[in-house]
Amino acid sequence: MNNWHSFLDEINKKRVELKCSSSGAWYRGLSNSNYSLLPSLFCHPRKPNAEENLYKAYIRTRMASHNLNSWFNLIDMQHFGTPTRLLDWTECFGVALYFAINNYDPINQALPCIWILNPFSLSCRAKGNNNKEIGDFHLYEETDYYRCFIKKDKSWKYSYPMPFYAPAPNERIRSQQGFFTVHGLDERPLEMTCLKHIVKVEIPIDVHPEAKRFLDLAGISKETMFPDTEGWLHKIQKDYFY
Repeated sequence: MNNWHSFLDEINKKRVELKCSSSGAWYRGLSNSNYSLLPSLFCHPRKPNAEENLYKAYIRTRMASHNLNSWFNLIDMQHFGTPTRLLDWTECFGVALYFAINNYDPINQALPCIWILNPFSLSCRAKGNNNKEIGDFHLYEETDYYRCFIKKDKSWKYSYPMPFYAPAPNERIRSQQGFFTVHGLDERPLEMTCLKHIVKVEIPIDVHPEAKRFLDLAGISKETMFPDTEGWLHKIQKDYFY
């Protein structure tokens, strides 16, 4: 695999192998292929009740409400970089490519990569049956985030990560065509517990120039990925300083 076209062929080949070439693959772009598929909440040692305390601190700081959908609150926490049990995915290959290439540090020895996920088979794995339905957890009281993960009678029933058709409460998620996986009771990285449902494709150095041209032609940039204050400020900097 030594050029842009063979890289795309490899992406398509892996989609076929995962049996999601037509049903809808999800992608996650990482600037270092050694990075694990582990939510930020589990990346470092944490104190007891850390998840509960983080959530309650968010409620106080943002003046949010438990009466609002608690999944909206959790997604907002993820948006602001607070550790959560969510992993970001996208159904747009170009978005994943942007995050893999844009944040790549050439000093790093590891290549950037794109993970490909079959969310439907992952759902079957988590449920332990053939039900491919992806979670709409925010629609049902029994799968409310606060109820399942924060309250003392924690009732989340899935050990393995579950794909989540999440609401899109902000422009950033909509522009990035974002989805999530929700880590459950098993806190190990997704690639350790669900390897049959994901695959990693590294992005060789000689592909990077063509990848950047593709992103430019597709109109995928920081301004489009972050259609909020962060993206607007970046555009201003480009206009006046670069």
